[in-house]
Amino acid sequence: MSIDSIVTVLEQYGTCKSLSPESLAYYAYHVAVNKDFMHLYTSSVATFISLSIAAIGVSAGFREKVLGQAGPLELNWLIISSWFFLALTILTGAYYLYAAPKHIEFRYQCDQFTPFGIWPGHAYGACTIFLLLGMALLFSAIVRQARNAP
Repeated sequence: MSIDSIVTVLEQYGTCKSLSPESLAYYAYHVAVNKDFMHLYTSSVATFISLSIAAIGVSAGFREKVLGQAGPLELNWLIISSWFFLALTILTGAYYLYAAPKHIEFRYQCDQFTPFGIWPGHAYGACTIFLLLGMALLFSAIVRQARNAP
């Protein structure tokens, strides 16, 4: 879809009619760029969510299956912190998967869509950071448990 065709669509909405041609072109450019790249971001966030869920599951079974240690999982601050950050990854990722397409949809109406006042791009960045922190803490917890293995 070209920028001119997007401007034509934007001109149909009441909130867009009061904008200058430069502002309409600005909105049209961002709609076109975001629409073209949206699938890349949403697929990466879906992967982040899958990795987080798998990491939580692996951390629960690692001690018994890989290290051969029996008994309940030893909950220390590293594992609890990693689970916390991985859970935040899942939550911010789910928010992003909801808010980002809605944001693009509302851009077609020259409006902003930010539920809870959180921009979708900020949620994407937080999701990435939470995943990295959670994985780093989980790796540290696994190394610590492996060193303590008999």
